[in-house]
Order: sequence, then structure tokens, then C-alpha cells
Amino acid sequence: MKKVILLFICILMISDTTNIVDVKKSMLTPESSVLHSQTEEGFQLHNPINIHSDQELAEAGYPGEGTKESPYIIEEFKINSDETCISIEETRKHLIIRNCILVSENEIDITPIINFVDVENVNILNCTFKGKLVYLEITRSMNGAIENSSMLGETNSIQIHHSSVYTISNNFYPETSAGIINLYDSDNIEIRDHYENGPTYISGSDSSYCTIRNNILFKKDV
Repeated sequence: MKKVILLFICILMISDTTNIVDVKKSMLTPESSVLHSQTEEGFQLHNPINIHSDQELAEAGYPGEGTKESPYIIEEFKINSDETCISIEETRKHLIIRNCILVSENEIDITPIINFVDVENVNILNCTFKGKLVYLEITRSMNGAIENSSMLGETNSIQIHHSSVYTISNNFYPETSAGIINLYDSDNIEIRDHYENGPTYISGSDSSYCTIRNNILFKKDV
């Protein structure tokens, strides 16, 4: 069984001092994600995306060539669904999902808003997630990132299982929501640069060589 090896270079703040919160928030909150939470103009309504192979990804017609130098791009879509908004399986091509608004309309079941299974080289950048439960699930995947995004659900969960070489960084959580980042049997995961004003938990088990650094976890009324 693997041992959890976590390098903590964290800033844990427990305070009611408004000035300190404002300074740290300006340092770490992704500005573009905040803008997405304020306006939805210019986004194209789109059906849920389901991709099961590199061939399907190539046939979808997204701009790019699927290489590191010229990745496929999914951008400026707004997807509302009571199922998974973006589901990708069994791909190796390079893909960037950016500047999208994904809304989970499922208020009963725990359904991932994004679900990756056996996926490599996919980055989620500058997206906004909304719904009662915002749940991102990454399984048996590698070489990806979730960065500069706004997690605006009542509860927000990022689950990384049996995966490696992932970066979770600079995502915004509002004061009114709770957040969970959970690692299980995953290696070389980096969690950094978060400002989290609501109750947020970072946990890991059976994972190796993971780094948690420069996160500000703020809790009131302690």
C-alpha cells in the first residue's frame, strides 16, 4: 500500500480581519473567472459533450490538431444538463476546455458535471461551474490541469482517483459554498494557489509525491 507523501507549503489563515482577506483575495482570485460569474453574454448554448475515443474527438470538428503545440479547443460554450455536461473517455490527444460555463441541473443524484476516464493531456482553464452540487471526477487520467476556474455550486467537489501528474490551481470558491478536493491512489498531484473563504477540505489517501502549497483556507467564527 502506498503511503501518503504530501509536501505542505501552505498558508492556513483563521481570521476575521477584513483587510487581510481583501489583500489575499486580490493576490489569488482569478479575475477572469469572476467576470464569468457576472455575465454570460457571448456564450453559445451547446448540448452535453460525450467523447469516447481520439477518433470521436477528431471528428467533433473543434479547432486545433490535437497536438501539444496545437491542441483541440473547446471554448465559449454554455452547457446546462441534469446529466454530465462534458464526458470524455479513452483519449490521448491534447485538448483545452476553456472559457465555458457548465451548469448542473441535477439536484437529486450525485452526477459529475465533468467526468474523465482514462484521459491524457486535457486541461480545464478559466471555466465557471454552477449548480447545487458541482462535482468533477477524474479517474485513471494523467497530464492535466484544472486552473483559474470558478466553483459556484452550493457544494463543490474535485475527485482525483487513480491518476497522476495533475495540477489543481488558482480556482475560486465563494464564501457561501463548501469545497472538497480529494485524492485517492494518485501520484504527482499539485494543489496550489487557492483562496477559499468557505469551509473547504483537502484530503488524500494512498497517494505519493503530492504537493499542497500556497493555499489560503479561511474560516470564520472559529
